[in-house]
Amino acid sequence: MFKKKYLEAGDGKAISKGKTKLVSMLLSRSHSVVSCDGYKSSMIESAFNNFLSSAKNNFVVIGHPKAMSSYSFNKLECFLSKTTKQGHRFSSIHEVFGANKRTASL
Repeated sequence: MFKKKYLEAGDGKAISKGKTKLVSMLLSRSHSVVSCDGYKSSMIESAFNNFLSSAKNNFVVIGHPKAMSSYSFNKLECFLSKTTKQGHRFSSIHEVFGANKRTASL
């Protein structure tokens, strides 16, 4: 359903999983990284709420530009907008580690 909404922005494709593995993944609990890719972006807010109730210091969201979709861009934008209005601050990897010399000279 709604394939265009979840269509990846890039032209790459993930390695395919077999149907048995896919069904197993859908029916069992799992732990995963907090991701802004595709449908996983719908879980960012829930993961952040769990983070707030923990004693952890850093909340990290990862993603791959080729795996982003209009849905994931929207979810990420809404999450950042809501949480920054609540006073939370986020940094990009570029802000934390700085530009490498090659990028800085471009």
